[in-house]
Amino acid sequence: MSGNNHDIMKEFYQLSQKVLEEKPWQFYDDGQLIALVSNRPDEPVYVNILGNAGKTYGIVFYDGYDGLNDYNLLRHSEDLDLPPQYALFRQTAYAIYFGEEDEVPEEQLDYYHDLPFDFSQTEFGIPFVISMRPGFFPWSPRESEIADVNSYLRDFFEVYERMDHNDQNWGVGSYRGFCQAMKKKDSSWQISYPPLLSEDYLPEELEYHEEYLEEELKGAKKNDSAYELDVYIPNIHIDDPMFYRPAAMTMILVADSQTGMVLGQYMMEPAEELIEKMNDTLLGVMKQYGIPETVFVRSPVFAQMIVHLCEQTGCVPEVGSLDAMDEAIEFLDQMMAMGDPFSNSSFS
Repeated sequence: MSGNNHDIMKEFYQLSQKVLEEKPWQFYDDGQLIALVSNRPDEPVYVNILGNAGKTYGIVFYDGYDGLNDYNLLRHSEDLDLPPQYALFRQTAYAIYFGEEDEVPEEQLDYYHDLPFDFSQTEFGIPFVISMRPGFFPWSPRESEIADVNSYLRDFFEVYERMDHNDQNWGVGSYRGFCQAMKKKDSSWQISYPPLLSEDYLPEELEYHEEYLEEELKGAKKNDSAYELDVYIPNIHIDDPMFYRPAAMTMILVADSQTGMVLGQYMMEPAEELIEKMNDTLLGVMKQYGIPETVFVRSPVFAQMIVHLCEQTGCVPEVGSLDAMDEAIEFLDQMMAMGDPFSNSSFS
């Protein structure tokens, strides 16, 4: 353990002790956020406190507006009929949890055993950090990332000491104050109005150039079929040396509603944008099999992603049941259970 890493982890455990002393989940629901606006006014850090329900205790830091939008996507995933895995693997956040020793990542457990801290006797357990990034499995962060978490915790406690936790417009059970913002000015924190809150979890729309579509779809005919478009994310990670952490396997699938045949598929890399690859995959199927009357998706989020392509090609995106796709996904799940169906990938 280097001296620098020793100091980073020591501070993390000291700050974690303070979290347990303060028990902020007594005052805040996990449906509320606190925005910390310090040296980056355009990219606040959003704090989500977990534990009021008495199941999972911790603090999650959502970094910037991208992180906030990911939080909103997760919060509204059920209302939007999104696959749970999709919302989970699109998060931009650091999460501090308290748990049993077997839940703590091995490298963090090594630090814990080498430092003079004992959380095992508390009712909450040992603190640890998980880093979440779009396209990747939740993973143990590097020490430099834990240093960022420490800075967020320091800011949080500066704010926490100045907040009125008994404010009836803000405390437990009151969702009137979904997001309270605190802004740092002249080394002190002040309540900032209006709250920095965004519901912008829908993707930006993607539109193809008309001449490009004419060239790509030359000879493609309109037909009376219906396609089903979906995102498939099994609970399987891809170990590949080109990625700095295990990637979440994410596939885009297009199937024919009537025959159930899978017409197109694409496996994404973490750095790729879903909206671009979803449109490209659908466009490729149109080019090969024709332009359908309808493209069914299971979520309005996915319908929003393809709305312009459908408008430009004369088909209609509709949210509905995906019977053919569900059968295809069930078959893929069975293949995954039997072993690696892709020879160029390493699954574990």
